[in-house]
Amino acid sequence: SYFNSFLFFYLGRYWKYLSDYQSYTEFYNKSIEEKNKKLEERKQNVYKFYGKVVGDKILAGQVELGMDRLAVIYALGYPDVINETKTVYGTSEQFVYRYSTLGDRYYYFENGKLTAIQK
Repeated sequence: SYFNSFLFFYLGRYWKYLSDYQSYTEFYNKSIEEKNKKLEERKQNVYKFYGKVVGDKILAGQVELGMDRLAVIYALGYPDVINETKTVYGTSEQFVYRYSTLGDRYYYFENGKLTAIQK
């Protein structure tokens, strides 16, 4: 009958929708688990290299004078520009981070240690 074929057609489509939705949610949940695993690995690496006190600041995206360049990269990500100056006294670097809402931020390093921050 027409009603039965109509019913089976829409039930089939609904079943496919549920199947697709289940596949998507499984993929999404797996992606979230992988992301959380990577974040936990990053956290453990930061604690391993910098200890808990400094590590917590890095994980919160905070920097302080005296940090090394890798700690700043861990905290803020890779800079948009790195300017390097070499003199007889050593190497100095300037990390430039460009933010659309905050403007440019400058971080100055002397021999690998953060010595100044310009906002």
